[in-house]
Amino acid sequence: MPSIPKVPGEDTKLHKVFRDFGGINTQAARQGIDDKQFSWIENVIPIGYANAKVVPAQTSTLVSHSGTGYFYAPYNISGTSYIFVATTDGAAYQIQASSPYTITTIAAASTFSGTSTSIAQWKNERILIIDPNGYKGWDGTTLTNLGGTTSAPTAGTTIATYGGRVWIGYGRTLNYSAPASYSDFTGASYGGNTIITDETLIGNINQLLSANNFLYFFGDNSVNVIADVRVSGSSTVFSNTNISASIGTNLANAIYPYYRAIWFANKSGVYALYGATPKKASDELDNIFSLVDFTKPVSIGSCYIYNIFCLAISFTYQDPSLGSRPILCVYFNKKWFVASQGGSLKYVWTNNIAGIDYLYGSDGVNIYRCFGNTSGTVSWQMITKLYDDNVPYQDKQVIKYGIETILPAAVSSLSASMDSELATQAYTLASTSLVTWVNNAGNAVNWVNNSSQTVGWLATGYTWFRQDVSMIGHYYGATVSSSTPAFTIQGMMWQFEKRSLWGT
Repeated sequence: MPSIPKVPGEDTKLHKVFRDFGGINTQAARQGIDDKQFSWIENVIPIGYANAKVVPAQTSTLVSHSGTGYFYAPYNISGTSYIFVATTDGAAYQIQASSPYTITTIAAASTFSGTSTSIAQWKNERILIIDPNGYKGWDGTTLTNLGGTTSAPTAGTTIATYGGRVWIGYGRTLNYSAPASYSDFTGASYGGNTIITDETLIGNINQLLSANNFLYFFGDNSVNVIADVRVSGSSTVFSNTNISASIGTNLANAIYPYYRAIWFANKSGVYALYGATPKKASDELDNIFSLVDFTKPVSIGSCYIYNIFCLAISFTYQDPSLGSRPILCVYFNKKWFVASQGGSLKYVWTNNIAGIDYLYGSDGVNIYRCFGNTSGTVSWQMITKLYDDNVPYQDKQVIKYGIETILPAAVSSLSASMDSELATQAYTLASTSLVTWVNNAGNAVNWVNNSSQTVGWLATGYTWFRQDVSMIGHYYGATVSSSTPAFTIQGMMWQFEKRSLWGT
């Protein structure tokens, strides 16, 4: 691009260094976000100062099941972690969550409804399954019908275990079992049911969740907690307290305990419920949530990425540039970033194996582990803020760009563009990570082996890529992308010159 005349007497060589990595912010315009934040950051976790790492890719398919899955949930029987799968034909399967990933049929097609199945763990000896088609128990080998006996409900849509009892929601009715029983719901044994008549519950009970010594139930725009369950006289009593009459969710699989808070997503964003106060935690994702396709599944889970405990929310994003695609929004340490873990991802859930949370994903047939492949190719991108250096009314001409990295064994490519408010200019910073040797005359030297083949000297570890660039505008920034895994970004830097003020 042509140069703009310099201002006489001006200190023309200035520098910008970016190492204090924050998370994504889509709420504000690119030039309006904080200097630490990214306009977009995908498949890179901004761990801290001078430390942003490309996340692992998903594994290959671990196991495939019959039918089309619509509900996946973890459970444990006798110390073995399993995955429960309910399919649209009314069948259900048990899949061992680790090798050899053995599949066991729990129920044949047409046993369940194929639309509203849910499970709850009872001790570590069995799971309890509720569905509009019935209430059943599974101990790892035998499916038992529990509905209708000892006043147990014959239908339901959500289930939880809390206070030594089973709780089943169906419509606005909440059934509860006798103490220490999963099958006896008779009043004489202190079981029973209650119909939620409060006007704060609009519609039905969408989900039950047992956590933090409370039983939560979610409505479309409300959250209640059941607590202080006890036997008084010859009946069970408990408190039912509404803690939110304006924020709730109808996304039953998008509710999850993370640290001491209950996190849940609805169509306006992600909320964290601390005690009795829900607080929006996803302001930075507002422009993403405005483009979520809520006709597709939304689910949530936790996992460790580089030993950092993260929360991940999965949904289908109507990307303005790439079209409709599944993404994860991942949260840790008050930061968000975006991840993509398979182009057909529909559902995520968490299995805890030997004390570690692993995030699994499925397209409805194939199951794999997210962030489980450290050597797999993963497309990543970092889009910085558009900086103005506190003088948005002055032109700047960027003349050099650099990026500090810790390289893995090889770099397939590293591309960058210099961006302004008006234009973008693409550059290739590296097409390989091979060292170029030069002689005293400045000419490139090829090293050859005994077979006269050129020998490549691999550049690994700390590497500083820099490039002469040309970009003029009131604002400047960069977009960096690659498909190289195990990449660490330590910093970005620009050299620029200030030009005319107010267009003079």
